[in-house]
Amino acid sequence: MADPDDTARAAVELTVYLPPAPRLMSLTEMLDALSKGHPDSRAVWQLRVTNAVRVDRLRVRYESGLSVEAGTIGAHSGMGTHFLSSDVAAWLQTEGWAVTFAESVRKQVRAVPISTQHEQAILREIKALGLDPLALPAHVQGKAGPKANVRKRLSLSRSAFDKAWERLRSDGELRESPTSK
Repeated sequence: MADPDDTARAAVELTVYLPPAPRLMSLTEMLDALSKGHPDSRAVWQLRVTNAVRVDRLRVRYESGLSVEAGTIGAHSGMGTHFLSSDVAAWLQTEGWAVTFAESVRKQVRAVPISTQHEQAILREIKALGLDPLALPAHVQGKAGPKANVRKRLSLSRSAFDKAWERLRSDGELRESPTSK
């Protein structure tokens, strides 16, 4: 993130972690978003916010979302200490910052689907058995093959295991060696 004192602000892009939809943010949340990665800039941002509120460029809101009277700093009188995220974005843009909106980090990280987790577990167990997933030994009648050995080591239902195994085979991530007759 850029330094808030930077005089060439218009040329610098500022990534702010604001919710994508307008949402009330406390002063602390807003300062956290503005100073993310640069905690030493927090005091400068607080001063800028205070000045913006004083000249009515940024509206302080009650927790209900209603605006506090223009030009007042609600935090000092205990009236309002929240800001609408869309107001913050508009204020930053009028100040010359090119704002890039991003969802929180937690929302950016997507959970790995269960089916993919099953497939990854199967591949891990195959490798743990010292086998190559692309050259599995052919099943010998009357003996447990690699599929049975992997199944024993995992706590998946038979159906979940079989479906994951078949997906891996159809995707080419599992192959059995040709049977030698």
